[in-house]
This record gives sequence, C-alpha cells and structure tokens, in this order.
Amino acid sequence: MKLAMDHDESVKKASRVRETQKNIFDNNRRPPASNPYGYSQANDEVDDLLPDENAGIVKLIFYLYSFGHSDEKIADLLELSQIPSPAGYGNWSDSSVRYILNNLWYIGDLAWDSRMSFSNSRKKSIEEFRILPNHHPALIEMGLWETTQFFRNLKSKRNRMDSPFLLKNLVSCKQCGEKLETKNQTSAKSKTDGSIYFCPKCKCKLKKDVLNHVVIQDFADRWGREIKLYPQR
Repeated sequence: MKLAMDHDESVKKASRVRETQKNIFDNNRRPPASNPYGYSQANDEVDDLLPDENAGIVKLIFYLYSFGHSDEKIADLLELSQIPSPAGYGNWSDSSVRYILNNLWYIGDLAWDSRMSFSNSRKKSIEEFRILPNHHPALIEMGLWETTQFFRNLKSKRNRMDSPFLLKNLVSCKQCGEKLETKNQTSAKSKTDGSIYFCPKCKCKLKKDVLNHVVIQDFADRWGREIKLYPQR
C-alpha cells in the first residue's frame, strides 16, 4: 500500500515538474538545467547564457570535424591534449564529441524536450523538439554548422581524412550532373594506383590523382587571387 502511494506521489511530482518547465518555456525562458559545454550563466537571477573559457574548444571540435576528422579521432586529440571534458576531467569519448556536434545550442537556438522520455534517452526527430530560436549568442556560425551537418548526414561515416578520394560526394559529372562514385581497381600485383572516379550514368572514368590534382590546383589558384583582394592589415 505504501509502495502504491509513493508511486502515485512520484507521478504527481513528475507531472508538476513537466508543467512548470512547459510554462517557463512558453514564456521564452530556459527551464532550470545545467549549462551546455562552452556556456556559463550570466547570474543566478537571469537565464542568459554567455560563452565561457570552453567556447574555443567547441569551435575547435567543429573545425576538426569539418576538416575530416571522425568523432573518435577528435576525442583522442582532446584526450592527448589533456583538455577537460564536459564532465570536468579527461576521458573524452566519441559520444561526448557527437553530442556537441549535433547540438542546436551552438547556433544560438534553445532546444528543449529532445529526448523520447526520462527513461529513454534516444532523440526525437528535430521536428518534435521545442525550440526557441536566437535565444543566446551562437558559438558556431551557420556556414560551419551546415558544413558539419552535411558530412554527418552522409551515408558513409568513415574517417574522411583517411580516404584517398578527397572529393568523394563533392564532384559531379559534367555531362549529366550525376554525383561521381569511386572505385579502387588496383590489382594485387600492380604497382600503379588504379583508383578512379566514375559516373554511374555516363560510365565515364577519370583517375583519382588526375581529378584531385586539377581541382586542388584550381582551388589554390582561386584562393590565392581572393587573398590579394583583401586589404593588408
């Protein structure tokens, strides 16, 4: 009987907490919670979030991922650098990095009620989140955010820095516009790299090293010209 009464009281308290959080959120305020990594609260009376001393680490994580490093590799680099984790000590994990890279907080949006339930930590679809846009200063500008999300949504989650196909999923066929696919045709006895980009529709082929060289050289030339346009400081 006592167990049943305690359970009923627990359910009532949980319901009151949820209702209180909903009312606070509906008033465009952040319900009481721990601060996201990289932010501190202005003071106890105001729920304003301001970037703190860890904001640079958050930016570093996004840049490392946009450069091609995997979640696991970034965690290893942070661990080797002895950078405190969000928990306040070492032991960075790929899940910690993944949580930061997928978090809307870092573009200035307050995302709330994103988990399925208290006992099920699996995320809902983003359409089901409760979101207050432009709630606090963003740490990550939209260009960098969209770049990281583009790579995170690719079917292949392999470490892109380890791939010889630097332009994978980024180049298309000039004739039909189809995304070029990749294939390694190097035989076991061959000393020549047989890796190619090819169009699955037109069946045209191009050696990997040739396309990599042409595109990277073109990018370098264009970037050099753009740099000269900026005023010297």
